[in-house]
Amino acid sequence: MKQLSLFISTDLERRAVDAIERAGVDGYLRLAGATGNKFEPADQHSRTMTWEALVLFIPGADDAQVASIVGELEEHANSCATRPCLRMVVASVEAVY
Repeated sequence: MKQLSLFISTDLERRAVDAIERAGVDGYLRLAGATGNKFEPADQHSRTMTWEALVLFIPGADDAQVASIVGELEEHANSCATRPCLRMVVASVEAVY
């Protein structure tokens, strides 16, 4: 059993939710009101680049569900105008109650 955490820019939400649904996951937790932040090169005026973001947590997914979601979304991990606009973290889970 795995937990998949998706850190995404808001423009990718619909795509991510569609992938989660197609994988047959029971549900997910959506945390909004976040920002993505990336450090700029040291010689830039602004220290960070910031964009509106959210987090989707999928607890207790099986390996096939995680593989389905990651396979569908991984091409977007580095293809956005503001990189990174998608990060996926897979963690092992002992139990979900």
